[in-house]
Amino acid sequence: MTHPSFERMLAVASALGSSAATVRGVAKFLRGDKRAKAAIRAAIAPTGRDYRESWESRVANRKADPEAKRCRKDAKFRKGYLARLRRREVAAMRYDSATLDGIFSRVDSGPQRIAELAEVARLRTIATGKPHKQLPLPPCHDGVLVTGFDASLARKHGAKINMAGKDATLQACRDKSWGHHAEAYTIWDKKGRPRGQRAEHDNYVRSLAVIVEPATVDYVFHETRRRVTLPAGYVWEIDVNGLRAVDATSRRDDYHPSAAELLRKDAAAYLVAKINANRARRQEIAAKLAVEAAAVQGVYVCLADSIRAGNCRQGTLSFGQRHGLDPERHYSAPELLEIANGDASRVRLAVTAARLRHEREMATGVCELSDHRA
Repeated sequence: MTHPSFERMLAVASALGSSAATVRGVAKFLRGDKRAKAAIRAAIAPTGRDYRESWESRVANRKADPEAKRCRKDAKFRKGYLARLRRREVAAMRYDSATLDGIFSRVDSGPQRIAELAEVARLRTIATGKPHKQLPLPPCHDGVLVTGFDASLARKHGAKINMAGKDATLQACRDKSWGHHAEAYTIWDKKGRPRGQRAEHDNYVRSLAVIVEPATVDYVFHETRRRVTLPAGYVWEIDVNGLRAVDATSRRDDYHPSAAELLRKDAAAYLVAKINANRARRQEIAAKLAVEAAAVQGVYVCLADSIRAGNCRQGTLSFGQRHGLDPERHYSAPELLEIANGDASRVRLAVTAARLRHEREMATGVCELSDHRA
C-alpha cells in the first residue's frame, strides 16, 4: 500500500515517460523535468475527497484488529485471545429463561447478539488464518404463548391492530407487538372486471406467560403485566395445549386460561371457580353415564353398595335420612341421581359398585345376601 501523494507523483512521472518506481527515483525525475510542474498541476492521478477517504479507509483497515493480527505470530497470546473470543460468544447466547425480563432481553436484542457472533467469527478468522463460520443464535422457546384474545382486547391495551379484510390474522408472539401490512390489490374476474380489493394484515401481539413459582405466573399482554398467584392446593403447569391451572390433589381437574382471564383483577379466584365448576360438570356427566348403564342392566342400589364404593356408613345414612330413604331397601340408579343435589360423584361410586355386584351375580347365577347387608 502506498501513500496517495506518491501514487499521484508516480502517475505523473509515468505519463511523462519515466520508468522510475521508487520515491527517490520519481522525485529526481520530476525535479529535472520542466513539464513536471504543469503535469502535477493538471492532476493526472485521481485526487479529491473520495480518493482521500479511500486512502484513509485502507489505512484504517491496515491498522484495525491489531490483537487479532498479533495472534498470527504469537502463539501464547493467541491462546488467551481465542479464550476471550469464546467468552464473548457465550455471553452473546446467555440469558435468564426464568423471568419475563430475561426472555425479553434475549428476544429484543436478537439482532445485536447475531452481530456480536458475526464479529467474533471474523476476529477468529483473522487470528487463526482459517475461515470460521458464525455460530447461529438458538431460537427462544421459553415461556408459554397465551392465545384466546381478540382485536378489541389488544386495542384496549394499546396495541395497533388492523383487521380489515378477511385475510387479516391475529397471533400471539414473544417479540414486541408488531404488524405486517401489505398494500391492497385489486381482484379481477375472468372477464377482466374488478371485483374488489384485498390486503393481507398480519398482526402480532406480545402475549407471554412464565411460571416463576409453582403457584405463581407472570404474564404480559402487549405492555400490560399481571402476576397471578393461585391459592393453596392449586399450581400452574404446561401441557400440549399451553398454560393451565391445576388442582394439585387430583392432577386431573384443570383449566386453560385465555388472555382476558389472566388480565382480570380477580384472576386467581375466577380460575379456581372454573376448575371447580368443570369438576362438578364432569362428575355429573360421569354419574349420568353410570346411571344410564345401570338402568339398562336393571341394577338397584343398596346401602351395602355405597359402603363398598368407599362412602362412609354414617354419611350414607345421613344422605338417606335427608331424602327419606330406607337403609333396608334397594333404589334405582336414576332415582338416586335425581336427588343427588351435589353428591353426584358419591352416587356414581355407589352405582358403579352395584353394577359390579350385579354383573358378578349374573355371571355366577348366585345372589349372596351378605352382599346386600351393610
